[in-house]
Amino acid sequence: MKSLETALNVLKVFIEADNDLSVNEVVELVDLKKSHVSKILSTLRNAGMVEQNPATRRYSVGVEAFELGTRYIVRSQQARDALPLMRQLANANGHSATLSVLRSTHVLHIMAVEGPHYIDGRWRVGSRLPIHGTSAGKVLLAWLPEAQRQELLDTLDLRPLTEKTITRRDRLEAVLADIRKSGCSVTRGESAPGLAALAVPVFDAKNEVPLALGVVLPEALFETEDLDQLREQLFEASRTLSLKLGAQDFPFGAGGAPSK
Repeated sequence: MKSLETALNVLKVFIEADNDLSVNEVVELVDLKKSHVSKILSTLRNAGMVEQNPATRRYSVGVEAFELGTRYIVRSQQARDALPLMRQLANANGHSATLSVLRSTHVLHIMAVEGPHYIDGRWRVGSRLPIHGTSAGKVLLAWLPEAQRQELLDTLDLRPLTEKTITRRDRLEAVLADIRKSGCSVTRGESAPGLAALAVPVFDAKNEVPLALGVVLPEALFETEDLDQLREQLFEASRTLSLKLGAQDFPFGAGGAPSK
């Protein structure tokens, strides 16, 4: 089992890798002997979990790993319930809809439906973005239990992604408090220039928030959009999804009142 755990740790380094990795780079990340890492990478390559560029000899995620990851979406009841609602959102407002989860110190976009006003940004499926720079990340952070939220805030690197990113903890905490009251997070150019987004919580049977439902739009269209209408569309879709996940009610939008 120890050898399996070691191999999985090697495979996991590719989760955060923005580029292909050399054997030496993997060695630095996992702190193992080069000969050991080489054998593991060779085994993973033969299994299709990683691929090796024949020219550079560098490694990247393989198609088998991709196929394994897609099984989560195929088998997840949450994803199956969310997809038609996300399509309705994209059709209703023309913007791209996203579904996100919290992973350690990042937010992970697990599903997206592109709308006609699609803008190429950093929100693609599989993208891992710092929590503090995204509307979805702030929603998921806002609804963590207080002690867990403070512990996570202690570890966050509030580095600027753009000139508009919130980098002060006191300011971020004030925004999170506002999000808990309003039920909606709005960002403009905080994760990528020219990108705006709205996100709302999705509640489950324990009244916890495992998912954030959002829309992404070009910032150039932000001023001309009816934000109240966009919020209500998100609230309605999230209310439906929350009830499917076992939530007793949804406290925001026309169908509910903000919680105190």
